[in-house]
Amino acid sequence: LWKVPVGCRSTPLIYNDRVFMMSRVGEGPMQQERVVALDLDTGKTIWEHRFNVFLTDIVFHRLGWANLAIDPETGYIYAHGVQGLMFCYDQDGNIIWQRSLTEELGRISGYGGRTYSPVIEGDQVIISSLTSGWGEHGPGAHRFFGMDKHTGEILWINAAGERPLDTSYSVPVLMTMDGMRVMFTGLADGSIAALKPLTGETIWRFPLSTRGVMTSVIYEDGRIYAVHGDTNINSNIMGRLVCLDARTGKEIWQIDALAGQYSSPVLHDGLLYVANNAANLHCVDIKTGEVLWVHNYGNEAKGSPVFADGKLYVGDVPGAWRILEVSRSGCKQL
Repeated sequence: LWKVPVGCRSTPLIYNDRVFMMSRVGEGPMQQERVVALDLDTGKTIWEHRFNVFLTDIVFHRLGWANLAIDPETGYIYAHGVQGLMFCYDQDGNIIWQRSLTEELGRISGYGGRTYSPVIEGDQVIISSLTSGWGEHGPGAHRFFGMDKHTGEILWINAAGERPLDTSYSVPVLMTMDGMRVMFTGLADGSIAALKPLTGETIWRFPLSTRGVMTSVIYEDGRIYAVHGDTNINSNIMGRLVCLDARTGKEIWQIDALAGQYSSPVLHDGLLYVANNAANLHCVDIKTGEVLWVHNYGNEAKGSPVFADGKLYVGDVPGAWRILEVSRSGCKQL
């Protein structure tokens, strides 16, 4: 339909008749990050905002790591750069507010570009990062920040988990459970946690990996599904998929040696689709934890699949896109 020389390593954001992306731009000393808005029907650039990268040694091809977020109430777009700049734009690209989290709060740039994506919750935009700041926030920790989505004012700061051994970029999942809003996420200390999104207070924490959890969790019917691809905390086996009670954090079942380090799972109709690092797609029955089938679709899995119309759309690191028809009985590459 159209093609333009604008791309991103994060997920494009589509809202009404526009597509928004956060990407890299420029050459040599003019290399920068940018947020760009395109016309969804034509690909024509509507606006873009370029900004410098500083206080980090992240290489150029890893800029624009974090996903953008949008607030459906205001239409505001939120962007978190690798250097720690946090922007709030309106639909026309005007900057409503901005902050420099690295300079203000001691935010630490992630390894190789790993940067957390913002999420919207009520009147808040929530972001997290490894930080080492000042006063009570001096010790290094994985901290969450609740910010007023209209002004950028910081409402609360709270550390989650133990001392982090790694960076992470798990995107939080927010749900209403038993009449209370809960935020489920992977942490930099290798655990899965349930947090209160109004304060950042930890409800429960389940240690899973010896390194930071990269993937996002899946929530459905009072259960959490989480996967990682590093060393397990109680064995030398690499990788584990777990099903947890979302209210207590207690384990219901587990599958060892399913090393899904980067690609987040997809759940549909009682089936969990999980890609390991070698792009082997596992179909798991969520009631029993039984692996029904395994299908190899490529060489290396980093991006997460998208489910639509009975099919999985998934990218492979070398550059191919594949469309997979999936069901309980098997997988067919279309």
